[in-house]
Amino acid sequence: MCAAALLSEDAACEDTAVTLTVSGAGDPVTVRLSAAADGVRTAAVTMPRPLRITDIELPGTGRAPVVFFPGIAHVILPFTADRSAPASAAAQWASLLKADAVGLLFFDREASLMEPLVCVPAAGTLVWERSCASGTTAVGAYLADTENTPVSLPIRQPGGILTVDAAPGGPPVLTGSVRRRGGGCL
Repeated sequence: MCAAALLSEDAACEDTAVTLTVSGAGDPVTVRLSAAADGVRTAAVTMPRPLRITDIELPGTGRAPVVFFPGIAHVILPFTADRSAPASAAAQWASLLKADAVGLLFFDREASLMEPLVCVPAAGTLVWERSCASGTTAVGAYLADTENTPVSLPIRQPGGILTVDAAPGGPPVLTGSVRRRGGGCL
C-alpha cells in the first residue's frame, strides 16, 4: 500500500490504481488509492488466497493454525501467549514448515488486536513489525474458512489499523490508510 502511494505521488490528490509485483503473490496486485482528508490516502488491495490453511503441531507450543502463502507461513498464536518460546523457535519452525519466512501472529480476536513477529532465517532477522499485510490476510482467511462465514475485521497493530474482508474460499481484501510524512497531499 505504501509503495503504491509513493509511486502515485503525481496523482496524490486523485483517486488512482497502481499495479505492483510483490513477494508472496504469484500475480501482480492492484492497489486502489482514494484521496482522504489531511493528506491521508485510503488504500485497498485484493490479496492472494493462501495456498493452504491447516493446524500443525509445533515444538514448544502445541497445535496452532498455520496459513501458507508462497515464501511465508503465518502461525496464529494467542495474544496472551509467552512470546519468548515462539520467538526463539521461529527459525526452526520456518525449516519445519518449509517456508522462507515465518510470521508469528499474536492475535486477540475479541480485542481485534495483533502483534506480528517475522523471522527470515536466510537473512538472520527476527523483527517485530509495525503492521503485516500478509499476516492480516492470513488471519482473515483463517477466520472466514474455519467459521465458514464472511469476516470483516479491523485489526489494530502497532502501526495502525488494517481491515480485512474475507469470505470462505474467496480472495481477502485489505483496506488501510497511508500518509506520507513531511506534508504534501500524500
